[in-house]
Amino acid sequence: MDRIEWTNAVVGKPWRDRTSGPDTFDCWGLVVDSFRRVDDTEIPVVTGYDLGAPIEVAGEAEKVSGHWQQVDKAQDGAVFCAYSATGTLAHVGRVFDLRGAGLHAVHARGTNDKGQVAVDAVRVLERFYGGRITYHMLAV
Repeated sequence: MDRIEWTNAVVGKPWRDRTSGPDTFDCWGLVVDSFRRVDDTEIPVVTGYDLGAPIEVAGEAEKVSGHWQQVDKAQDGAVFCAYSATGTLAHVGRVFDLRGAGLHAVHARGTNDKGQVAVDAVRVLERFYGGRITYHMLAV
């Protein structure tokens, strides 16, 4: 499945905590699904996340795992990590260049089973989060 097909398949799907598709997603589950269906890659399991650990705990474990390499700016295929004003990891998603339309973030955002998968231009997320967003590529 290519990026456009996958994006079209997931946009508008409901947000639900600790799910990775195909009918509902949380932000990390959407990243997992994107690697599985777009890149044909099973990414490493994030220790504790499936058992309810907050994304900030799981995210910190992943940062030191060696699975991810931070890159200087948004690029096609990257995972974005967005942080709260206090520096806590708050949200993740995937960055794709959608057929020359520029870099877009595909992400699932919600709370209390309300929310959905959306696509936003990366510049919109960067404006919203300010300097509190980083980009990472899966280390090979």
